Amino acid sequence: MIKVLNIIEEGRGGGPLGRIRIVADFLSESILTKVIAPESSPAYLESLRKSNVSAISTSLHPLTKTSGGLSKYVLTFLKEVKTLTKIIRKEAPDIVHVNGAYQFKGLLAARRAKVPVIWHMNDTYQPKSIHIAFRFFSRYADYFIYASQRTKQYYESIAPKITNKESVVISAPVDTKKYNPKNGIGRPRNKPIDIATIGYINQHKGIEYLIKAAQELKGTGVRFHIVGPVLDSQLRYGNRLKSESKNLPHVIWHGYKKDTSIFLKDIDLYLCCSIREASPMAVWEAMATGLPVVSTDVGDVDLIVNKYRCGTVVPTHSGHSLARAVKLLIAEGSGELKRKGLGSRKAAEENMSLDVVCDQYLRFLEEIVSE
Repeated sequence: MIKVLNIIEEGRGGGPLGRIRIVADFLSESILTKVIAPESSPAYLESLRKSNVSAISTSLHPLTKTSGGLSKYVLTFLKEVKTLTKIIRKEAPDIVHVNGAYQFKGLLAARRAKVPVIWHMNDTYQPKSIHIAFRFFSRYADYFIYASQRTKQYYESIAPKITNKESVVISAPVDTKKYNPKNGIGRPRNKPIDIATIGYINQHKGIEYLIKAAQELKGTGVRFHIVGPVLDSQLRYGNRLKSESKNLPHVIWHGYKKDTSIFLKDIDLYLCCSIREASPMAVWEAMATGLPVVSTDVGDVDLIVNKYRCGTVVPTHSGHSLARAVKLLIAEGSGELKRKGLGSRKAAEENMSLDVVCDQYLRFLEEIVSE
């Protein structure tokens, strides 16, 4: 059995943390995974334990933009690298798996412990300061996993030398058994048409463009559902958005929902208005539910939507483009929406299902170990 030590320095967030837990659980018969996570993230540690994924909690300070957070990160850097090195040597894994462009401590610790290390890239944007750090630290990674083709292109443009290292593109996974059509795809519905977007409320999600689209579609029988929590660091941003939508009764804020699979079964169309994404799990979950998609051009959404003809992709930063795409899609009628919904479901089954994604992980890890 392959032993993997997965290190996450930031215990808040959605997609990457869920991916670590889901893949570790699904591959438990082939891969023994232990996750090192910050002791300051009890909710995530508990979710790992509930999924029967072994977890090791330790003191880890993430790299943050605040002056206090940055100071703590710098002051604790060497100490935490040494702590991680000790844990790696004690656990003696075959592979160390680190997550995120700014998570350098696990990378250095694996190098010090002389264990092969995979660096998993989950995004398509980092500030210039991280570019410099990435170019330097990338020499210490043995292998790369990218969440999308666009992610791969982005990081290879920052550090062209990493093109010589073994890598693979693996999408975020979706449980297609949990996320599935309720009563068949394209079921007839009366107005209003319900459209949803799901995710943590932050600036790269582009919710202000959804609100602009909602303003254009006021009175057309369309309702917009915004699902997701506003983090403490984003309260000002979230409050501004809610104020802008105060006079739009067809924009409904739901906050956090524990099980979005149930919520999506009563939705007609999924809308992604993000400014940047790598592998948007919420979009893939909506596709698995059999929903047509209107999305900004982020991650590999354009590749999937064009291949399976399951929706429309528009430029980022344009509420008007979102509104126009929604209007045209609805005007196509229930038959065309059903066809697009079937395309969404097929796309999810063939590209993002747990079977497909976890098999890609397993084959890549087996190749590394065999070397």
